[in-house]
Amino acid sequence: MRLPAEEVSLLKDAFERFHEVGERLEVKYEELKIEAEQLRETIARKEEEIAKSERMAMLGQTAAAVAHEVRNPLGAMKIFVSMLKRQVSSESKKLVEAIEASIESIDSVVTNILVFSKDRPVVRGPVDLVVLCKERAGYFRSAHNVSITIDTPDAVRIVGNEEALRRAISNLIINAIQAGATEIDINLTKTGKLVIKDSGPGFKGEKLETLLEPFVTTKPSGTGLGLAIVNKTIQEHEGTIELRNNNGAEVVIQFQAKEIV
Repeated sequence: MRLPAEEVSLLKDAFERFHEVGERLEVKYEELKIEAEQLRETIARKEEEIAKSERMAMLGQTAAAVAHEVRNPLGAMKIFVSMLKRQVSSESKKLVEAIEASIESIDSVVTNILVFSKDRPVVRGPVDLVVLCKERAGYFRSAHNVSITIDTPDAVRIVGNEEALRRAISNLIINAIQAGATEIDINLTKTGKLVIKDSGPGFKGEKLETLLEPFVTTKPSGTGLGLAIVNKTIQEHEGTIELRNNNGAEVVIQFQAKEIV
């Protein structure tokens, strides 16, 4: 028995709509599968980040506790060495100065650990980056006999924490010296772009950004906190930092224009 033409048309139309709905559902299903997979990957990354943060927090607390215990006897050693330095002969004084340099190196490590483990609000004020760069360059020229050239405008003033920025610049210069660099170039522009480049072997590793994470180092005796503290300081000042290899190590820091006064 043949169906009336009108009913055939209705059935045909119904099947076509059913087919269209099925196709749309299939497309939607595939989209949901992709979204679900992306969500799973996001959750996995977040869980990994949380686990890493917890490990770092525990490691930081342990390191800070050890640093506090080391600081007191280290302070006493500095006093004793200073007293000894005034009483020994010129030949023995070289040995005392070597001991003094080693104590300063340990003290720097302890300071970095304590600075990184503290979570304090950033106290801001006017800071002239030109003054800081020239001050740090002058100190390291005389203390480490390294060639440091500076190219800056007359002044670049930002709103920031002077001590934290001083420590960040110092850490970058220390990294260059420890890497064997004999020449360091510091370039600062009016727009707040600071570039510190050295003549050393450059950064090691394929993923340079990992060197900005705490306790990551390519040095046999490094703590992996120098660049991490610099990174933390720049983030606190809402700036950006990039590590490059350019015939040596090159660190590019860009402070936000709104912070420049």
